Amino acid sequence: MRSATGWGAACLVGCALLNAACGSSSRGAGAPNPSGIGLAAIPAAEVFVPYAPKHGAFSLRYPKGWQRQDVQGATTFSDGYNEISVATTTQRTAPTTASVRSNYLVALRPLLGFKLVTVDTVSRPAGPAVRIKYQTTSVPDRVTGQRVPLDVERYLFWRHGRLLVITLSTPHGIDNSHAWQTVTDSLAWQ
Repeated sequence: MRSATGWGAACLVGCALLNAACGSSSRGAGAPNPSGIGLAAIPAAEVFVPYAPKHGAFSLRYPKGWQRQDVQGATTFSDGYNEISVATTTQRTAPTTASVRSNYLVALRPLLGFKLVTVDTVSRPAGPAVRIKYQTTSVPDRVTGQRVPLDVERYLFWRHGRLLVITLSTPHGIDNSHAWQTVTDSLAWQ
């Protein structure tokens, strides 16, 4: 039987692998990205639409028109190199900045180009979350082979034994902080 920390770390490994498998790209079937799609900030006037998984444990909002993919228990919404991944697991205790630093970062360190920026705690309407900010590199585009550096924010929300991991990534230097706050502020436990 895995410990609570083991489950959380396993979820983080799964999310990291999912991000790599999805290629941080929604162009599907390996379509090229000559127009730079996903290499610009999400517009301030972006429309966000609701999403709730079948199990109904939570709901949140994501940008309208983004491609959705369900893989290995996680749901990913993407537009070019902009991506939102959501996954849940069980965990007996809430993560802390100390537990994330001592246990969860192990799952992230093998990511190509991984560089930790910060681990902190933030407050959102659904409750507090541990936020991990880091940089990594996308997988190669299926057609062009292009890789781009990514800025990533990963939020660990916990409630009544359920860990919800929201991972938001964008090309390095693109400021999507307003959009990412909209997504994380929209989280509601059911």
